[in-house]
Amino acid sequence: TLGYKRDLTETLSLAVILDQPIGANTNYPLGTGYPLQGSTAVINNVGLTALAKYSFPSNVSVYAGVRGLQTSGDVSLTGGYVLDTSSELDFGYIVGAAWEKPEIAARVALTYLSSITHTFNATENGMPSLDFTTVVPQSLLLEAQTGVAENTLVFGSVRWVDWSVFDVTPVGFAAANGGASLVDFENDTITYSLGVGRRFNEQWAGALTLGYEPSNGGQSGNLGPTDGNYSIGVGATYSPNERMDITAGISYIGVGSTFTQVPVAGVSDFSGNSAIAAGIRFGMKL
Repeated sequence: TLGYKRDLTETLSLAVILDQPIGANTNYPLGTGYPLQGSTAVINNVGLTALAKYSFPSNVSVYAGVRGLQTSGDVSLTGGYVLDTSSELDFGYIVGAAWEKPEIAARVALTYLSSITHTFNATENGMPSLDFTTVVPQSLLLEAQTGVAENTLVFGSVRWVDWSVFDVTPVGFAAANGGASLVDFENDTITYSLGVGRRFNEQWAGALTLGYEPSNGGQSGNLGPTDGNYSIGVGATYSPNERMDITAGISYIGVGSTFTQVPVAGVSDFSGNSAIAAGIRFGMKL
């Protein structure tokens, strides 16, 4: 992620954000005996968002902007099916509002991101196919924080994503599989996070975060065999001066167990899986 924010006046700010808001990289290695060994699937995505924020004297601010997503995908399945899509650039919007009380480090913000619809040109098994449409889902994010003691901050968020509208159904794949989708999700997701931060001195601060996404039950798709998760993470921020900060963190993620329906082989059990995520961020005030 790369972001730049500039205050034009005391009430008006602009920001530009470059990120990868969605993505996937599934790989079942050869030599495992799993029926889908050798299958891979990749979704590549880059997003660019331009935002403007206006702050009212009452500690309330509103913000809105335009978001562009450029997305493409490639799939190779055991059994010989191969999909390559065009790279498509389409646009949506973002709107939100926030309330802040700086003297107690309090802030509440609600942000809505619209859905974005891509229509892909497709090549299936090396042959041109008909176009198909996929919707990148809308989402709603509620964030809150407040100081609870001197140099101590509690923060959290709730995020809803409309994943039930996400569907990848190439025409040739559907025709060969009784109308089935290559990738789809039956349920939306709601993700909760809660954390506490503590400033130890002028240069060092730390944070502990917890995350939870409830499982929905039922079966999952073969290219995304997870159902919910929980996480715990720790982070630290080093501020050598008033204009620079460096933040690093690491999280353990317990991946939610699920079942998938594998052709011929029947039901497969994905359970007991976990992941480690780590990141670092540099911030500079000009």
